[in-house]
Amino acid sequence: MREQIAHLPAEQREKFAGLIRAVPAQFRYGSAFRKTKRKILKARTVPSWGRQERSERLRELLLSAASTEYYGSTPGYEPLTEFAKNNRGEDPFVVLGELPVLTRQALSENTERMIATDPSKVELVASSGTSGNPILFHLDKARGAGEWAYVQTAWHQDTGYDLNDWRLFLRGAVEFDESKDHLVQAATGEVVLRIQALAPERIAEHWKLVTEREIRYIHGYPASIDYMARLLETHLPDDEWRFRIKG
Repeated sequence: MREQIAHLPAEQREKFAGLIRAVPAQFRYGSAFRKTKRKILKARTVPSWGRQERSERLRELLLSAASTEYYGSTPGYEPLTEFAKNNRGEDPFVVLGELPVLTRQALSENTERMIATDPSKVELVASSGTSGNPILFHLDKARGAGEWAYVQTAWHQDTGYDLNDWRLFLRGAVEFDESKDHLVQAATGEVVLRIQALAPERIAEHWKLVTEREIRYIHGYPASIDYMARLLETHLPDDEWRFRIKG
């Protein structure tokens, strides 16, 4: 149910906002979220198990990659295909270190050849595009809950972020009508702001979205956050709220 709601168009998803916010945070993201959180805690409590689990996950990832058209046939990835062919217990981290660095161009141009599962289970996503050339790649549609467990754990550890806290989400390619520059998403506790809409003449208007809700967390790619910070420093030098941002 969580995944079905999460993949609805933004404006339809918002119809469930009241119901979603009424569910306690620890249950809101479903069993995959809670299971992943337990594994994170176990890895911290029993570091030897964490190291073993990390190695096994990487081994599975390399074997999966070797089965794809791109990684299974592109020059430079011979250590990967040999690893998959022999699979005699070699250290997967050694194999990873022998692989070439993947360029943004190669990723965007070959992302469909890198899919290692049923194409219906993945979706095309993009980086924010602040460079003028977004990177395109495919991700698992059902990644949300487990991925979010890692993100929320790291954010909470470093900044105190909790699941009920609101945040400003700077997005490049967004899922709502391009005539809008932002969308308030109570279902996820986000004010989603299109990064392309940020500009010197509108920074006061957009920063008000943050100050009105007393938002203390900004979510986005480093380049996007850096751009917004520069606009604030230059055009709103007397603003005090920016000093209350926690993370």
